[in-house]
Amino acid sequence: MVLAIELNFRYFFLLAVPVFLVIFLYFFLKRRSAKFQFYFIFAICVTGFALHFLKQFFPAYIADWPYSLRTSTFENLCAVCTIVLPFFYLFGGKYLKDFVYYICIVCGTFALIVPTVTLGGQFSTFDEVLENIRYYVCHYILVIVGVLMVMLNQHRLNYHRIIAMPLAFLGVMTCVFINEIFLAISGLVPQTLDEFLSPDFRNASFVFGVPQAYAGLRGMIDALVFPFLRMHPYDPNRIFYLPVLWAVIPIYIAGIPLCFLLSLPFEHHHVRQDMRSLAFKIKMANILRRNKKMNAIELEEGEKSL
Repeated sequence: MVLAIELNFRYFFLLAVPVFLVIFLYFFLKRRSAKFQFYFIFAICVTGFALHFLKQFFPAYIADWPYSLRTSTFENLCAVCTIVLPFFYLFGGKYLKDFVYYICIVCGTFALIVPTVTLGGQFSTFDEVLENIRYYVCHYILVIVGVLMVMLNQHRLNYHRIIAMPLAFLGVMTCVFINEIFLAISGLVPQTLDEFLSPDFRNASFVFGVPQAYAGLRGMIDALVFPFLRMHPYDPNRIFYLPVLWAVIPIYIAGIPLCFLLSLPFEHHHVRQDMRSLAFKIKMANILRRNKKMNAIELEEGEKSL
C-alpha cells in the first residue's frame, strides 16, 4: 500500500488553520499579563489532554469498547506528546520546554501533513465530523503551544541544546514501543508475533521501521541503518527493523538540522553572534600563528648573524 493524500482545498485549509490560530492568539495574548498568558496556554494543553481521554465517550469509540481504550494510551508519537504536554509545560525545565517546542511541533505538523487517521474520511456522518474535529484540534494544540510559548517569552530557546532533542525523540519512540508490548499482552490489540514486528502493522510512529506506505523513502533511510539492525530473528526474507534502535542514526542525522531550522526564527541573532565570535577566534588564531612563525624566522636569522 502506498500512501495517497487527496490534495484539495479542505486539506490545505486545515493545514493553514494553525498558522492563523498562532497569529490570532499571539495578538490576543501579547498585551495580557505573563500570568494570564501562562495559564491560558496551559488551558490549551489541558484541552488536548482531556480530548485524548474523553473521546472514549464518542459513539464510534463506545461501539469498539474495550478495544478503543488502546487509543487513549501512548499509542503513537502524538499521543505521547498530548499526554505529557500539560505536565512538561507546567513543571518542565529548559529541556522539557524545548521538548514542547521541537518534538511536539514536529509530531503535530507531520500528523497534519500526513493525516493518516482521517485519510479517506469524510464529513458526511456525525461520527466522522466528531473524529475529524478531535483529530485536528489535538494536533493543532501540539503545534501552537510551543510557538506561543516562545513568542510570548514563556520559554527561551538556545540552539546549543538541540543536541538533546534526537535523544528525546528516541525516548518517545521507546514509550510507544513499551506501550505496544502492553497492548499486545493485555489483548487490547490482538496480534501475532509477526504482526507485532512488522513495519506495516500499527506502525504510524515508525517504531518498527519504515512502512510500505513510505516505500519511496525506504531505500534512502535504509542506507543509514546498520544491516544487523534489519536482520529478522528467524526469517531473512521478511522486512524487519529492530524496534527503535534502527532509527538512532537517521534521527540524529535528520533531527539536529531540523531542530536547528526550527530554532532560527528565534535564535538567528544568537547564531549570528556565535558565527562572528567563531570568525574572530579563527582570525586571532591565524594572527598568532603568523606572529609565531615570523618570530621563529627572526630568531633563526639572529642566530645566523651571530
